[in-house]
Amino acid sequence: MHFRAIFYLPVVLLIVFALSFTNADNTIYGHWKLVREKSTDLVTWRYRQLELEIRNHQGAVTILQNWVRRKKIGYVDSMTFTPGKGASYTVQQTPTWPGNWYMGILSQVGSRKKIYGEWKEQHRVLQVETEEVLQTSQGEAVVKTVREYSLENNGETLIVHEKRSTRPTPIVLVFEKHLKE
Repeated sequence: MHFRAIFYLPVVLLIVFALSFTNADNTIYGHWKLVREKSTDLVTWRYRQLELEIRNHQGAVTILQNWVRRKKIGYVDSMTFTPGKGASYTVQQTPTWPGNWYMGILSQVGSRKKIYGEWKEQHRVLQVETEEVLQTSQGEAVVKTVREYSLENNGETLIVHEKRSTRPTPIVLVFEKHLKE
């Protein structure tokens, strides 16, 4: 009996070692490229490609939306917050609202965007809530958005489910892991 345990121990250790390498980058952190044909049609903006970059620095999460045109970043929207630690705020610097910039909805320059996030599953499922003031043709509107970022396909696919207070149906964005060139 003792001989079998010694024989199987290296095999078990080898399996654990191999699994640790296959799941080493199985987090939401990294670079992601939007797959238009799998995403809600509303989210894409002609001639632009949406890429996400999600970073972790000492527990704070930064999410950058990079809108790329002809391999150059044309617009970046970013937010940084610490999940589970209360709200963070950013000041809107430009009128561009990346949620629907082709519909004439603008961010109110100088207004504060409230950001709160929490982990549903550590480094794999993140829920982020934002609240911001937007300018529409009917005047100002406070828009609350809840986004859930979750991994699928063994960490190779990032799904973002977005629900807005102004829209009855959710928006789905599908991203694939993208190695930055």
